[in-house]
Amino acid sequence: MLEQMQAMTIDLNSKALLEKAEKDGVETMYKRKLGYKVQCGFGLSGVCCRNCGMGPCRISAKTPR
Repeated sequence: MLEQMQAMTIDLNSKALLEKAEKDGVETMYKRKLGYKVQCGFGLSGVCCRNCGMGPCRISAKTPR
């Protein structure tokens, strides 16, 4: 899984931090993205909100905001 997450970025510092996060058991947005089967419909249509950098979208009928 670490290799898949590191493939999502070209930044060498991010790759190093992903390795440390994996070693320390810290969940990252990269790890959450791999766990999501359905991608964000908002992002696919180009209507991303300011929170997209925090990980995959969790907007649903139960949590619309």
